[in-house]
Amino acid sequence: MKQQIVLSILLFALVSSHQFNPDLVNKRGFCGKRAEDSCELFADVTEGPYYIHSIVRDNITETQTGVPLRLEIDVTDITSCDALTNAAVEIWHCSARGIYSAFNSNTNPSTTNSTFLRGIYPVNATGGVTFFTIFPGWYTGRVTHIHVKVHYNGTVNSTGYYTGGSVAHVGQLFFTDALVDEIAQLAPYTSNTNSMTDIDDDNIYEASGAHAILPYQLVGTNLSEGIVARISIGVNTSLSISSTADGGSDSSQGGGNSLSSAGGPTGGNGGSQGPTGGNGGTVGSSGAIGVTAVDATVTVTSNSTVNGTNANSNASGDTSNARDKSLGWTAAVVITMAFYLVL
Repeated sequence: MKQQIVLSILLFALVSSHQFNPDLVNKRGFCGKRAEDSCELFADVTEGPYYIHSIVRDNITETQTGVPLRLEIDVTDITSCDALTNAAVEIWHCSARGIYSAFNSNTNPSTTNSTFLRGIYPVNATGGVTFFTIFPGWYTGRVTHIHVKVHYNGTVNSTGYYTGGSVAHVGQLFFTDALVDEIAQLAPYTSNTNSMTDIDDDNIYEASGAHAILPYQLVGTNLSEGIVARISIGVNTSLSISSTADGGSDSSQGGGNSLSSAGGPTGGNGGSQGPTGGNGGTVGSSGAIGVTAVDATVTVTSNSTVNGTNANSNASGDTSNARDKSLGWTAAVVITMAFYLVL
């Protein structure tokens, strides 16, 4: 009888202590599963003044330094709630110092013809794509963010560009103020002298909504080792979003890009209100980025040291779930009673 009681107590403790955490597995998707809220439509917002056509690659870091970031994006067609497989995701963001590649002005110096922190990559069979980059910095007037564009029904041409098809979504992704504040204490972000903007004061975030904030996990024990962020984006493929590669009429920084490559896109016009407002580049064989350079970049593989196999949870919000706790206790009672009946 004593053995029965001891075994029952141990069994009860084992079952009741096991709490399934759907927030980290299903919703955040860090175990390779698509997010449970993946059929939610994401708002389309401005692509901003710093867009140019990106080359096809999933590692966009180049020589930029910063906290390593592995960004995992799932794409869903909300018209069917199925994974969008015939698509490609494009991202671009500023450096740790708040500078965008391919543009040149007083506050964004000497980056014409550069391509760092820009890339586009086709999604896999489950509508997912992973980018390897760094945590972005910030610049005056905007909160820390990542631009994202979802292309649909296009193809990758011989020069490493995604062409044709349509644009199903243009949006931006964000981080919590608390995370950005922590990042700001690390090098090289400490050299960023631009004023910071709180997320609630950013009108683009307001238009995007709270679901555009990236959940994340630490790779190791320290933030400097890197983070893994994952999000699911719902798009409407029945709509086609207007998009250009121009500097933008509201650009505060002038200067187009002269990205020259055989078969590549022409450069966009500079911002009409920017200090320099130069014309975009044209396609030509003498460009700084030739076919060979493009092909070499395309072969960059996902060799980042950032990985989520031993990631520690650092996502905001309550990770417990009252319903799952209740089910755990109920199961414990039922199993214990059954154990007594058997014995």
